[in-house]
Amino acid sequence: MPQVPLVDVQKIVAAIDQLGTELEPRQIEFMKSRWLHQVEYWDQRSRNARWKFFGLRLVMVLGGVSIPVILSVGPELMGGRSPAIVASVVSAIVAAAAAWEGVANYGQIWLEKRRAAEILKCEGWLFLQRADKYAGQSFQIAAAIFAAEVERQIAKEVGEYVANFDVEAATVRVSKTQKLFEAAGVKGTASTGS
Repeated sequence: MPQVPLVDVQKIVAAIDQLGTELEPRQIEFMKSRWLHQVEYWDQRSRNARWKFFGLRLVMVLGGVSIPVILSVGPELMGGRSPAIVASVVSAIVAAAAAWEGVANYGQIWLEKRRAAEILKCEGWLFLQRADKYAGQSFQIAAAIFAAEVERQIAKEVGEYVANFDVEAATVRVSKTQKLFEAAGVKGTASTGS
């Protein structure tokens, strides 16, 4: 099945260009350089975070399930290497992937940026169709309402993004990761310094 992009830039630009007779050039420019740019940016951030999230999860799952297999084979099947040493290295890689995901929080970034892109995209389609709060308004008035709404949503998203880097929240995430390690029997990781 072919992949359908969540943000089809060409279709959106074509829809904006159709407003050339209704809007002033500066309003068209705002839609392209501010609104559409933010939709594209958040869409890209979401897709990048999604790949990183699933990549780290793949390392954790494959590494985690391979450790018992590694430990069950003899050194002769490991090219003369000790299975315990190989399992320790794989375990360290799994722990590093889990720790980095706990710090970088790609899963949360993926969902937050996808939500932000979709909300902003929906707002644009409401404006283009003059629906909801834009219904019954001239394009000139609707454009002013739209610009204010776009800026409000951008400010809200940026504020939430900055708030996510709260030191206290990061400490809680590291603590949770450490507890997961301890529950899994992994020693000497995260903030223990061992």
